[in-house]
Amino acid sequence: MILEAGHATMHRAYDPSDQDIDTLLDTVETMVEQVYIHPIRAEEMKGRIPPRRR
Repeated sequence: MILEAGHATMHRAYDPSDQDIDTLLDTVETMVEQVYIHPIRAEEMKGRIPPRRR
């Protein structure tokens, strides 16, 4: 959807609404968080969780 909207804007005179742009930005932000931010934070948090006692 993101690439298609970009291509349509550049090549097919698509003029996205403010709401469309907000949706696209929200989608990109979510992808960046899931790929780059959350794994780092999860790894950091793993070091703060005390181990189980056996």
